[in-house]
Amino acid sequence: MKKKLLMIPVMLVAILLLTACGLAKKPVSVETFTKIAEGKDMIVVDVIDQFEESPQVKKANVAIVENQWQLEHYILSSKDETTSMFNKNKQAFELEKDGKSKETKVEYGSYTKYVLETDTKYKVLIKVDNMFIYGNVPIEYKEYAVELIKELGY
Repeated sequence: MKKKLLMIPVMLVAILLLTACGLAKKPVSVETFTKIAEGKDMIVVDVIDQFEESPQVKKANVAIVENQWQLEHYILSSKDETTSMFNKNKQAFELEKDGKSKETKVEYGSYTKYVLETDTKYKVLIKVDNMFIYGNVPIEYKEYAVELIKELGY
């Protein structure tokens, strides 16, 4: 009887682990990022020229809404470079936390998403393999940013 009771939690953990494996996120390509952003009436600009001194940045694009807000998309040379970029930006965001800020972090496999919401900004960082997404959006455009990120699969 005790073995049967012990097996129930073990089975639940196994099911949850197997389910999480099916949720693996894939990096969004430049083409997909551009197509989805342009579908939301955003202008996508290739900004790789700004990174001539940063050879680890292989592709860089910014989706812009009439100078109101933007979401940045990068492809870096390696997962380690992406993790480094993610961590540096996360540290910068954390300096803006206060008692009212809301902070969330989701991490599994090669996918990590960090969100910090302050009174004035919705800040988001996403990394999957060697892809990195950065957003520092005025709070009044949060819903638009969340919708775009959701459509990107994150």
